[in-house]
Amino acid sequence: MAVLSIEEAGKVVILRRFLTCKDEERKSLWKEYRSHTRKNLNWILPDLVAKGARKLDDFRAIVDKDSDHPLVLDTLKQIGFYSDCLGKGHWSLPQEVIVEELAENLVQTAELLAPQRAISIRELELWVKHVSPAWGTTLAAMKSALVQWYAEMQREGLSPAGVNQMEIFVHEGLSIKQAGMLTRENGLC
Repeated sequence: MAVLSIEEAGKVVILRRFLTCKDEERKSLWKEYRSHTRKNLNWILPDLVAKGARKLDDFRAIVDKDSDHPLVLDTLKQIGFYSDCLGKGHWSLPQEVIVEELAENLVQTAELLAPQRAISIRELELWVKHVSPAWGTTLAAMKSALVQWYAEMQREGLSPAGVNQMEIFVHEGLSIKQAGMLTRENGLC
C-alpha cells in the first residue's frame, strides 16, 4: 500500500508538467501518468539525502532515464502483493519476501512524499506564470523560475513568509536539519 501511495504522490509532478508542456508532449505525458514506474521516481529521495545529496543538482538521479530504481520499486510492489512460482517450484510469498524493516521504510517514504497540503488553483497559476516560460530551456533559467515562483507564492501568502527556502535549496542546498528530517529522524537511513 505504501508503494501505491508513493505512486499517487508522483502524479502531482506529472500534473504540474502538463501545465508547462507543449501540445505535442501531452500524449506522452498521459502515458507517464498511467505508468506506475514514471510515478514512483521520487522514492529514492531519502536514500539520496542519506548519501549526501543536498542541492537541487544532487537529485538528478531521480529523473535519470538509465536508472533502474523505478523498476525496483515496481518489482517490490509486485512481490509484496502477489504470490508467484519462480524457477523450479520456488514459491514467492509476500509475507516472506517483504521484511518488516523494508515495509517500515516504504511507509515512511510514502508519508514523506505525501502532499502535506492541498495545492490551490492560484499556486498552479503562478507555476504556469513562472515555470512555463523557462521549462525545457537552460538549467539556470529553470532554477531562476523556481525561485521566482516561490517568492511570489510567499508574497501572496501561499508559502511561509521569510527567507525564500527554494532559493536556499537551489543555490546552497538542504540544511543539516532538513536533511536529517528526510533521513535519520524518519528512520530512513
